[in-house]
Amino acid sequence: MREEEHQNELVQTPKQRAENCFRCNVFAFLIPLLGFIKVVTAPVASVIFIGFAGIILAGSAVALALATPLFIIFSPVLIPATIATTLAFTVVRTGVALVLTAVGLIIWLIK
Repeated sequence: MREEEHQNELVQTPKQRAENCFRCNVFAFLIPLLGFIKVVTAPVASVIFIGFAGIILAGSAVALALATPLFIIFSPVLIPATIATTLAFTVVRTGVALVLTAVGLIIWLIK
């Protein structure tokens, strides 16, 4: 019973087909227009993104030039802090890797 109802829904009258075809054909002119829009907007977007990249690069250079004296002044504090942070991160990362390996081996043994 349901299959027949479903098949009846799929069958379209000529009027319904004409309406659907009309809906498709009304906006058919947009397909070539979309290609043209892509061709026009891609170079513009590329130039804008390259401009943003240049601004960010210039800002980074200025920030580095301004921060260099501070790095030199605070280097007796920053260097040991960097070493301690790196060691702490390495220890945590190693611990996580060992735990994941152990869990993987346990799961492998259970299977």
